[in-house]
Amino acid sequence: MSKLPSSDQHLKLSSLTIRPSRVEDAGSIADLADVRRAQYEGFSPVFWRPAAEARAKHLPYLAACLADDRYTAMTAVSNDEVVGGLVAAHRSAMPPFTEDAELSWLVDDFYVRSPGLWDSVGVHLLRSLVRIATTNTDCERLIVVTAQRDLPKRTMLIREGFQSAACWWVCAVKPPMGVSAGVDIPLTIGSAPSVYDPGGPTALVRKIIQPSEIPEIERIAFDAKAIIAIIPARTTDLALQIALKERGYHVSSEWFVQPVGRHCVTDQLIQPAGETGP
Repeated sequence: MSKLPSSDQHLKLSSLTIRPSRVEDAGSIADLADVRRAQYEGFSPVFWRPAAEARAKHLPYLAACLADDRYTAMTAVSNDEVVGGLVAAHRSAMPPFTEDAELSWLVDDFYVRSPGLWDSVGVHLLRSLVRIATTNTDCERLIVVTAQRDLPKRTMLIREGFQSAACWWVCAVKPPMGVSAGVDIPLTIGSAPSVYDPGGPTALVRKIIQPSEIPEIERIAFDAKAIIAIIPARTTDLALQIALKERGYHVSSEWFVQPVGRHCVTDQLIQPAGETGP
């Protein structure tokens, strides 16, 4: 695993540049992601358990994203070192947002070199993306993913006007009790993303469910030999969240949204003195 500084107290914003990412930034962004995976494993040890050689597996994916015009990516540089990065996919094909009509950009890969940089580097990366998204007709809102327990990042998102819209609740799959209800529930049973290794298949529910459907989901997941069940719930669905908590689920990911047309951003791309253009 790559080792990066745990503190950036001496990083000065006057030395910071936010610019469009280049393919050659992929290695540095992969280093930042490697450090974050170690942090997130502590938040949800099965859901976010890093796979062997996770960085090597992530690197070609990042490089492909940075070369693809279906993604918008920004890199933060200070004194010639990459201190942050953000990649936005021009789609939101993840539950529960697959049921929404809004055209959305999804920000999953979003990193800073140390937690103390979310309120500086993270803010400027995000504001630069919002400014760009606002000028695109294919984007009506941004969706940003974070671990719910990643408090510095989560706090920054809230301060920037993003609102919690959904959570992914996860639980180890246990032998079911009772008889099958015969309910048709769309689940994706398969491998986790290649950078993670929960120890077996995962069962991801691909629609908004009712609390009464949770036992049937667990039965399907068990029959498919899944290791963990993942159930999305909108933040406003208190009944479902209470039912999930009562059955032993906990929140892993939290999904924040911001309609880009309502977010007033005056910041331009940050550039060192004498530098012009993006």
